[in-house]
Amino acid sequence: MHSAENALTLISQSEITPFKRDGSTDPTLNEMHLFSLPWPVEALRLLPPETNVILRITLSYFIEPNQVKKDSDDNIRINLMD
Repeated sequence: MHSAENALTLISQSEITPFKRDGSTDPTLNEMHLFSLPWPVEALRLLPPETNVILRITLSYFIEPNQVKKDSDDNIRINLMD
């Protein structure tokens, strides 16, 4: 049964630049964010070994384009990288 007693919600709103270009044509990895979760270690140890514990993670993101260009056919092209 789910309740406020056994569920945790962690919300983080931040900006990252996951890729970068260093003069090359191919992007490379740049940064990521890691979060420490407040695990109830002692409560988990007290559970019987056959108990299923579920970790549910929802990732939500919005990629903001940095350029909008029109090509010769009047189509809009969005460049997601610098």
